[in-house]
Amino acid sequence: MLSRRQVLALGAGALGVPGALVSGRAQAAGTPQRCFLFLHCDGGWDTSFVFTPELLGKVDHQADAQAGNIGGVDFVDHPERGSVRDFLSQHAGQTAIINGMEVRSITHERCRRIVLTGQGEGAVDDWPSILAASSPEPLLLPHLVLAGHAFNAQHADQVVRVGDDGQLAKLLDGSAFAERDQGMIVPPAPEIEQDLLKARLASLQTNAGSTAEADYYARYAQALSAADTLRGVEGLSLAPQNTACERDMLADAATLFECFSRGLSRCGMLKYEGWCGEGWDSHENVANQARHFSDLFGYLSGILADLETRVAVDGSPLRDHVTVVLFSEMGRTPSLNALGGKDHWTFTSAMLVGAGVQGGQTVGALSDQSRGLPIDLETGSAMEGGVSLTASNLGATLLAMGDVDPGGYTDAQPLQVVMR
Repeated sequence: MLSRRQVLALGAGALGVPGALVSGRAQAAGTPQRCFLFLHCDGGWDTSFVFTPELLGKVDHQADAQAGNIGGVDFVDHPERGSVRDFLSQHAGQTAIINGMEVRSITHERCRRIVLTGQGEGAVDDWPSILAASSPEPLLLPHLVLAGHAFNAQHADQVVRVGDDGQLAKLLDGSAFAERDQGMIVPPAPEIEQDLLKARLASLQTNAGSTAEADYYARYAQALSAADTLRGVEGLSLAPQNTACERDMLADAATLFECFSRGLSRCGMLKYEGWCGEGWDSHENVANQARHFSDLFGYLSGILADLETRVAVDGSPLRDHVTVVLFSEMGRTPSLNALGGKDHWTFTSAMLVGAGVQGGQTVGALSDQSRGLPIDLETGSAMEGGVSLTASNLGATLLAMGDVDPGGYTDAQPLQVVMR
């Protein structure tokens, strides 16, 4: 018989979320809501390769880079990154680049927390979890984290972590039992495994020592029920796929779009670690960023081409309901270090694409030293006495775009210029 520790380890707790899969239904009805695909470039990108043409000649940058403009979007153009030009040629009208956003830290974990929550510490929820929790109806997979980070306090039960190696899929099909390093009897079929879990859980509920413990087991029972529902969703695979040397962003995005179109999810998180997974943390040879950006924008073009083929639950184009949020937790220093790389920098950029975005623009302002300048939130231009952009302004913008009052979560104001 499974021990209490094994029961707790094998369920939602193994995904890092006590209440994962607690909310459950197979499909939403009625008018679709705004959905958000978050794509995190983990490690810290160098904005001078794509996003900040005004810094050319003022910071160390790639040779032969030139300022470009397509459809109102200012960007850094380079012969090696035709994928950036190709992407903007197709999607500039729905793309807004935001520059000069400060995260006020230079450590990866703290910056990840800041860019997703606006705060460096404390019990807080990230923007996608808040958006997922604000869905007018319960969803089976409210915020689906295929790979990447999530920070939670009140809304942990809105987050479903698939696991970077597809752990959730393995839990659902029973293969997780065979891969465990603890000695135990492996059930011959997933159905027997589930019967064992449910029987053990019923016993734990009956003998719970406190109301809080009983409530935990009740939520766990709901999670198992929702998992049964998820197993019954036809044509949906949560297992990760890889290309020759890296995780396949097109396949991950397709999974999220499928969940959006079926009304299973409102938000999703993807993580891109650079070409062949080499990483964005370029303390040596910052030129690797060129290949990462080229690869990334190739993926983005493919992702939006896929989105064009999808329909929402009411039959309308899914593209009319999905906003893509592209970000990294930090930037890179203006100058090269002794190893030909760049170190951590507190200012970074973000890019919004799709539904609800006032595209065709690059907003924000930077000093010659690559520091964000105060701007007018209505115009996005530098203004004396304006607002110094932080990750909280980005979060407030996303919440407002999702019909959530930002005032309940942050004192920062939305960046009105990028909202349509």
